Amino acid sequence: MKEYGRDRKWPFAEGGGVTILLATAGWGTAVFLARKLIHPLTQLLAWLATAVWLLILYFFRDPQRDIASQP
Repeated sequence: MKEYGRDRKWPFAEGGGVTILLATAGWGTAVFLARKLIHPLTQLLAWLATAVWLLILYFFRDPQRDIASQP
């Protein structure tokens, strides 16, 4: 059980792929709008989207850890 998660290429949990993809698309849209529409509300939207995106990436991370065989 020491090889948990080492067979995957990216450091995120198995079930989080779709959520990470959708969050990245939403973040990219918010940043694109903030760059094209120079307005304080779009800048605020981009900052909020960045915070949510980083929170989602942190939530779905899958750090390397050792799982004990005996409880």
